[in-house]
This record gives sequence, structure tokens and C-alpha cells, in this order.
Amino acid sequence: ASLPANLRSQVALMSATDPASEAAVLLTLRNGALVRWGGDERAARKAEVLQALLRYKAKVYDVSSPDVPTTRN
Repeated sequence: ASLPANLRSQVALMSATDPASEAAVLLTLRNGALVRWGGDERAARKAEVLQALLRYKAKVYDVSSPDVPTTRN
């Protein structure tokens, strides 16, 4: 629910690396890339950072710590 509509439409699957923890959310995008979202805190900032990162091709986008985002191929 905290994802903007344009990002939500790109998400194929939402899952958790640890079902007992809300801080372990993973998103699988329609193009097969993974997004390590983390928890719901700072969701607006994470969405902003993810939108910027999606300009670059990667297999993994990590915005769980939005001040230090990373990508991996």
C-alpha cells in the first residue's frame, strides 16, 4: 500500500525472507529483478530512491536503507 501506483504496477510478487519479520520484505518485479525493501519505515523515501535506481539495469535493488541504496547484477 505504501508503493506509488507506478511502482505497484511493476511488482509481480511480494514476499518476505523471514515471515515473522515485517522488516524482511522482498519485491519481485515483472522484469525478474528483486527489490530488497526491508520494513515499511521511510516507505516514501524508499519509493523515491527505487524510482531513481530503476533507470539502471540490475538484478537486485536494495533500498532497505534508503540513504545507502545498492544495486547488484
